[in-house]
Amino acid sequence: MLECGMTLQDLFDEVRDMEISDMSAFAHVLSYFEEINEETECFMRMLGNKFDNATITWEQPLYQQSNRLTRTLKDPDNFDKLTYKTGPMTKDEVELIEENWHKFMERFNIPDKLICLARWKNKELNQYLPQEKARIYTIAYLARGLERTLHQVYQHIVTYYGGCNRGQYTEDEKKVIDICFHHCPKNAAVILSAVLARQPRGIYKRIHFATNGKPPKHKIRWNLELVSKFVKLLMKYTGEPLEGLKNKKIDKSVWLKLQNDFDKQYEYLQYIWNVILHCQLFVKCTFTLRQLKRKVFKVLRSSPFKIWRDIRWKEVVAKFPDGFTHYYLYWVTIRVIRHKSYSKIPLQELVDYGLEKTRLKNYNNRRYCKLKTLILNSKGNLEEKYYENKLKVTYF
Repeated sequence: MLECGMTLQDLFDEVRDMEISDMSAFAHVLSYFEEINEETECFMRMLGNKFDNATITWEQPLYQQSNRLTRTLKDPDNFDKLTYKTGPMTKDEVELIEENWHKFMERFNIPDKLICLARWKNKELNQYLPQEKARIYTIAYLARGLERTLHQVYQHIVTYYGGCNRGQYTEDEKKVIDICFHHCPKNAAVILSAVLARQPRGIYKRIHFATNGKPPKHKIRWNLELVSKFVKLLMKYTGEPLEGLKNKKIDKSVWLKLQNDFDKQYEYLQYIWNVILHCQLFVKCTFTLRQLKRKVFKVLRSSPFKIWRDIRWKEVVAKFPDGFTHYYLYWVTIRVIRHKSYSKIPLQELVDYGLEKTRLKNYNNRRYCKLKTLILNSKGNLEEKYYENKLKVTYF
């Protein structure tokens, strides 16, 4: 099994003091990229030799019998009412995949190079390649015991092993990005995604900003008049009354029209609607932000979720009165714990932290305010409305 002679840290050390325009700096990056590719191809050839003609001998549910890893199931309703889970992998599912991988390595004497499986691309689009057959067999083995499709397991492997580095870019990473973009802008994203072990989407976005610049930012000071205009245009473009917007999935074409009207990116306008306005318009009770946060943490305490990543916010919002969105509940909760390393901490520990932080004596009075609920008046404009109802929730 071929091993890379250079590590990513070695690459950083090599190019740290070199000029971006220095061709030898790019040569170091390219050399490391070629080593990665050769290691990946060597690993997949080994798998191909082992599993070219291998037959799956364990029982598989129908939704795991597809031989297309990169495509979702076209018609899952036809699988004899067999259902599979959707959404991100839970902590238990991730641990089961890792357990299956260790069993796979021990049983077939495979080196611990799951990242190579994540990086490999079937460039020939040939499903009869030995490497492709081996990839399907391996993913099927990793999916044992999961109520997931092979496509879901494959996407998890690609995301969490192929692009395992996350968070803010380090100065060394920024230097490598600048070097690649200077010398080879056309293929920079492909090279950098492999070299830095990061998801291509973030690389493309950074390169796009480097080429075209970031869109200019200007703040919108939202008031009742401007919010009324926003809601009126939303009703006009969708052809729905206000109440009809509560559970409606709004088409992207509508957001693009609003983008032109407000001269703001449509993603920002979606945020305003889903996180802020929706609850103000459709929640028919009165509560303070502190009370809501404590309710969310108490609901989470009663839930079966083990870590933050396990939380299914659509299940959480079902415990709250009509009108809330899962976006809003996530938003108010993350603001309490965002300064804590929350991603792998046990959820019960996070809940205790959140409840302690939102105790009245520890709470910032500036945020001790009620949600401003709104209604449309007879003139078609929004105005504030106070409700006597108090916030009540159910628990898991």
